Amino acid sequence: YGDHRDLHSFPTRRSSIWVHQSKVELEKNPSYWDADSVKLQKVTMNIIKEETSRMNSLYNGSLDSAAVTKQEWIDKFNQTGKFNVIKGYDASTTYEFFNQKDKYFSNAKIRKAFIIAKDRVNTAKVLFRGLAEPAYAWCPPGIQINGKDFRTLVGSNPVEQLTKDNPDPKALLIEGLKEIGVDPDPSKMDVVYLEAGTDARSREFAEFDQQTYTKVLGVNMKVQYVEWPVFQKMTDEMNYQIGGMAWGADYNDPNTFFDMWVTGAGIVPTGWSNKKYDDLIKDAGNTMDTNQRLEDFKQAENILIYEDGVISPGVYRFKNTFRRKYVKDLMSPMFGSGGDFKYAYTDG
Repeated sequence: YGDHRDLHSFPTRRSSIWVHQSKVELEKNPSYWDADSVKLQKVTMNIIKEETSRMNSLYNGSLDSAAVTKQEWIDKFNQTGKFNVIKGYDASTTYEFFNQKDKYFSNAKIRKAFIIAKDRVNTAKVLFRGLAEPAYAWCPPGIQINGKDFRTLVGSNPVEQLTKDNPDPKALLIEGLKEIGVDPDPSKMDVVYLEAGTDARSREFAEFDQQTYTKVLGVNMKVQYVEWPVFQKMTDEMNYQIGGMAWGADYNDPNTFFDMWVTGAGIVPTGWSNKKYDDLIKDAGNTMDTNQRLEDFKQAENILIYEDGVISPGVYRFKNTFRRKYVKDLMSPMFGSGGDFKYAYTDG
């Protein structure tokens, strides 16, 4: 099983071995209450950062399952006839966030200029190789409220409205620079993008954004590449200007995307706090009225992006997992993380 994302524990393990940046091994627990249903004796989760190495491992049989994004590999695996393909939304949104304690990003107009300037269309097309779609709001498609798709019910996208009201992001940036009393020339604005990764794929993403912001806004943008533990430490200590991550749903309700931004949540340190936002999320959690919850979340999303410019949504990602046909009943939940190995087995 190959993945380049964070790994989480599973309930069927007796013991686990974690070799940093290499692998996690999970063993069956014979004392588990439903041990007879667990067929696999061991699951090895290989941590392979470099994409080419991951793909070669899947192709030569060292891996049984992995996400595949490059068209050349998709074609290659399809030609073998040895894989099943799992597709669909993965209930996540990529995003950038700003340090509002920073001199520049304390200003809402500057933050909004960066939100508008982001090239979401080509991020989805080029970086995600078509396995994503542009995100013009925070909560992704597939998340439901009372059995209906939240995005469809809301019917509005705050990024699109923000862009419509401010068609020239560079002009908005200049207004923001004037408001904080610094040189209004964007080329004099030094910005550092903090990238959580040093591998080739991370550099591909960071360089794309660097070129976009330099071209559209005219700022002097540099990239600082660090590994994930350092990224966490720096953001926790508010030692950054812009960072980028992704958030995936833990359960099927919009709240899983909105309660993380309430004051004191401590999930993404931005220095931002908004009482009205907090009250909306609290209200949504205290009522069973679907229409009221929908309105609460809609207003909260508008505050988060259109009014305060706290985050900049990037794309909604798609799953595209290639799995050997002899792997049976390995479930890939839409919500939560990783896979469910309890009923998995191999045959053939």
